[in-house]
Amino acid sequence: MARLLVRTALANLRSRPLQTSLVALILAAASATLALSVSLRAGAADPYEKIARATNAADVHVVGRGNLAALARAPGVKAAEGPFRLVGVRVRSRPSNFNVALEGVGARPPRIDRPKLTDGRWLSGAAGEVVLDRRTARDRGVHVGQRLTILLPDRRATLTVVGIAVSAGQDRSWASEGTVAALPSGDDPLGRVLELQLADRNASGAFVDDVRRRYPPDQLNAYDWVDRQEVTDRTATSSVVLGSASLAALLAVGFIIANAIGGRILASRRDIGLLKAAGFTPGGVTALFVVENLVVAGAASIVGTAVGIALSPLLLEPTASLLGTGTPSGLRAVTVAAGVLGVIAVVCLFTALPAWRAGRLGVLEAIALGRTSVSTKPSRAARAAAALHFPPAVVLGVKDAFASRSRAAMTIASLALTMGTVIMALGTEATYRRVIQDSSLRAKPYELLVGTNEVSPARTRALLAAQSAKVSGTATVAGTTASVPASPVDVWARAVGGDYQRRPYAVRDGRMITGPGEAIVGRGLLDALHLRVGDRLPLEAAGTRLDLRIVGRYVEPDNDGRTAIFDRRSVPAAALARFGPVQYELQLRDRSDAHAVQAALVRTSAGQFDVEATEDGVRQERSDLRPVLYGTDALLLAIGLVNLLTTLLLGIRERVRDFAIFKVVGLTPRQVLASVTSGGTLLSSVAVVAGIAIGLPVFHALVTVTNPSDGPDLVTSPTWWWVVLMFPGALLFTTLASLLPARRAAAIKPAEALRYE
Repeated sequence: MARLLVRTALANLRSRPLQTSLVALILAAASATLALSVSLRAGAADPYEKIARATNAADVHVVGRGNLAALARAPGVKAAEGPFRLVGVRVRSRPSNFNVALEGVGARPPRIDRPKLTDGRWLSGAAGEVVLDRRTARDRGVHVGQRLTILLPDRRATLTVVGIAVSAGQDRSWASEGTVAALPSGDDPLGRVLELQLADRNASGAFVDDVRRRYPPDQLNAYDWVDRQEVTDRTATSSVVLGSASLAALLAVGFIIANAIGGRILASRRDIGLLKAAGFTPGGVTALFVVENLVVAGAASIVGTAVGIALSPLLLEPTASLLGTGTPSGLRAVTVAAGVLGVIAVVCLFTALPAWRAGRLGVLEAIALGRTSVSTKPSRAARAAAALHFPPAVVLGVKDAFASRSRAAMTIASLALTMGTVIMALGTEATYRRVIQDSSLRAKPYELLVGTNEVSPARTRALLAAQSAKVSGTATVAGTTASVPASPVDVWARAVGGDYQRRPYAVRDGRMITGPGEAIVGRGLLDALHLRVGDRLPLEAAGTRLDLRIVGRYVEPDNDGRTAIFDRRSVPAAALARFGPVQYELQLRDRSDAHAVQAALVRTSAGQFDVEATEDGVRQERSDLRPVLYGTDALLLAIGLVNLLTTLLLGIRERVRDFAIFKVVGLTPRQVLASVTSGGTLLSSVAVVAGIAIGLPVFHALVTVTNPSDGPDLVTSPTWWWVVLMFPGALLFTTLASLLPARRAAAIKPAEALRYE
């Protein structure tokens, strides 16, 4: 019996090459998307875990100038190494200089957080050697053997790159203790670093919170391995998009399978009757249809999974690049299982039910000829079309669009999923376009951020003044980590000055600050401290106590929204000097001049200025997401096209006699195309409405999930005219899907179709 089932299934598949090929193609695409989604989610943390094992990573890193040795003996600490001196230096480069944190180590690499060489050799202990962090080397194009010029206040020093390495800790490079000690103390804003391993790695968060409660941020700061691992969040948005698309693709493929099975059952009613007369049970008939689709699903899912595995490194590479590690392979058991077994399970589910119903048909009922699901009475849609004086061909087309309600419902559901993803793509574009046009939505109400490094304030003002024709305002900002008394919550505090009120932050609740003693905060800080606008916010920053009143909540995408912005006059001068370096926020008269002014400032400062164009980061985010977003849209559009094509072909198969009669009474090929297209257009139009109703709330929910701190404030619905254009787009989509079915209908020969009438 099993051999008979397989042979019959293969024969049936060979008899329908077009339908078999289309279903196989879509199954392969769905499998590739599912495998890619699972691979991305499973592999996102691989770069960190891989380098952590290879370097014996620390669980907690403590940086500062306090009593680090005491922390090495703290309860819960299993092993400690250091402290090592850290010095920040400036390296001359083109087109702009760059900063490097140097850690003073011995001739042997440290045991904990041990750098792993990827090129060159380790330090010999001689002066003037440096092992450079791989990420810095990659970003700046530095290679082994290159000599780096260190810019010091009174002289220049030279370091030779003898190796390139990666580590699981904070980005830093390594030089001998003597080399680091020879640098002026004025260039030592970082202090020392202590590497700790705990008896319980999962207790690192509590350990860090305890350190932050006991020591002021300007004295000691600690972060754990989870903080470092958070760079893998860059893949979170792509993973959510791919995961959602995989679910939609699998559902849509299921609808196609169910539609195809329904059509096969209709076309094979006589064969089913003969099989049952020959002794096939309902289970045997069900098994025949399941085997047919499993053959296609098995082959297609293997091919699709292989494609997904091959593509996954392209999406995992950005995370690996951030950590300076190799890109992980997409080949893993969970990926193969999801890509192959997931698709096979969906195919079985959507095949078994209609096949079982077919298997329960009686022999005489199945063999009986002339049965059709097409009604002889006009439907409500047809009556409405006739009342609107549509051409007869259109009325004929819409007459039986809902003749098979289950098939119509599945087709609409599949197309609605497709249209929903199109709405989400339009919403994504609208959101990014809004953020690019209004940089305050990124908590950057300016076009350029200038870091002056070692340039004197007087020269900085002169260089900025030279660009005054294109600059409408200049604000200053300096930041530091602050703490809240009796709370483990850390706050990134920013003191602003200058023309900050000319271009305010995007305040969504309350108002912008107007002077000292007031603060605006991010959503994350309000949620963490259970505060509201109008409450007091005590902060300990740079060794001083600040008592601020929250006057507004602004949109803040960074630091999980745990941020506070206040006037620099709120901070005593002595404490303000202990904040981070002052940066200048340039507000331009014309946003399009950003890159020209950026290039001019880098050139006139001889590369000493670090100048960041605020819109570049958002544009890069959009560029990274577009291939994933539009790739999944293309996949679902293809699935929707195949589903509509399947529905129209099945409709023509059911209406062979009707089309034959229409041709006898004079229906032209063009009218046949209009009839077929009108039925598909009706289904597509309903799907567009349903897709809009589904897509908008799902899009808002996805943005909120992937970006809880500012997503609710940033999410933007598509422009109304883009939504309106979806209806003519659906008409074009339907016309493309109708070409082949219309040719089939036009090719019907009345004499052959009506020979038994």
